[in-house]
Amino acid sequence: MLSAELIAKVRRLEITSAKLVQEIFAGQYTSVFKGHGLEFSDIREYQWGDDIRAMHWKALARSGGEAFIKRFVEERQLTVMMAVDISGSQNFGSNRSSKREVVQDVAGLLTYMAMKNKDRAGLLMFTDRTELYLPARSGRGHALRILRELVACQPQSTQTDLKSAVRFLLQMTKKRSIVFLISDFLADIPEIELAILGKKHDVVAVTIEDPAERRLPALAARVRLQDAERPGFIRELDLRHQDDLDFLSRETQKKREALSAFLRRAGIDQLDLQTGKNFTDALAAFFRKRQEKNRR
Repeated sequence: MLSAELIAKVRRLEITSAKLVQEIFAGQYTSVFKGHGLEFSDIREYQWGDDIRAMHWKALARSGGEAFIKRFVEERQLTVMMAVDISGSQNFGSNRSSKREVVQDVAGLLTYMAMKNKDRAGLLMFTDRTELYLPARSGRGHALRILRELVACQPQSTQTDLKSAVRFLLQMTKKRSIVFLISDFLADIPEIELAILGKKHDVVAVTIEDPAERRLPALAARVRLQDAERPGFIRELDLRHQDDLDFLSRETQKKREALSAFLRRAGIDQLDLQTGKNFTDALAAFFRKRQEKNRR
């Protein structure tokens, strides 16, 4: 049973998401994400000039020689799958909110958008294992279950394995979907598996970052950095020395540039979010960019 505090957090997440959808993102979701492909509607009699590839051969056999054509309509209901990293590094935050809180807000908003559009929404929460999986469904009750799990789920592990998460998505998500892969992407990037996922689905890599991961403050002090995902792994830095100050920014910049270069090659869209900043501004800019891309 959820505590009163967790229930209040879920309620806040629902109210905030509903308000943002109504005031900022109304109409943008449907213009940014289109239906994927066609679905069978019915059949009609064959007419001269029809594409023979659409022939309904079973109907032909049953009719005794009268030919029929399969008719298709654009599939309108979308499937939105959110794959959320809840490993130990997500608990870090040098501002008002941690990375995990930003993840909750953006995933909650995307869930509410899908619900309002009567689309299916699903959730995968992962570390180096599958912590929770909710298959995609529609309806308010299912959306509230997703919001509740985003707030209440307690991971069994602190480590991250993006490869196992992407493989799980490839195995479980058969129908073409919009996949939001939400992580700080500090773990090794499974390029082969992620590229395959990008070919099968419309994938958006949502990167969550804290400013302190790029730049440490200059202080007359020595500090020990503890890895949130590897207990016992410690690095000592002297914040009076420029080399030590620049260590984190060099390593982070190298990882970010490599990730962005790979995502461009794979044709996967990237949405960058930061703690301490209003994520709605970045999301609105991302939607505008997608709209422009769709018009071309």
